[in-house]
Amino acid sequence: MLILTKSNLCRTVNRQLYQMPRCEGLPSGPCPHSANDESVKGTQGDLFLCFSCDEVRFPPPTTTATTSKRGGRGTTSATSIHAAEAKCSGCDKTCPVENSLRCDICNDVFDQQCSTLPKSVFSTLMTIVKSTGWVCVGCQTTCRGKLHTLKANISLVIQEIARVETTM
Repeated sequence: MLILTKSNLCRTVNRQLYQMPRCEGLPSGPCPHSANDESVKGTQGDLFLCFSCDEVRFPPPTTTATTSKRGGRGTTSATSIHAAEAKCSGCDKTCPVENSLRCDICNDVFDQQCSTLPKSVFSTLMTIVKSTGWVCVGCQTTCRGKLHTLKANISLVIQEIARVETTM
């Protein structure tokens, strides 16, 4: 029988918080690579997928999407534009795919100017973005708020555990 103590619970919580995410796989079954490492990233619909499962579930569009103006996010509708071009979610201009960044969270496309990155940083990032990924300012703000809420909730749980421990 495991006795619940603050240190046991904290170890369990920490172990669960810092585990690498497991790929949630294909719609038809588990990940063929059983990915459970840093290659697994948060993607559309709160799914954690490795690159190959992400490509199967969400293949690159052959048309680009136009996004309603709600901070670069919203409903999308397909327009037929050459497959090597994308519509920037910030300014609605068509830009070459090789000169634009796609947010790893919301999948919106941004050109250099709308990405808010200096040209030198943008150029460097374009050479490594497939390895590192990129998140737009809107998603950074949203995720930062969610992380803050999560940390506050964990703190409340730990305080409640300490309170329960003192009553035992």
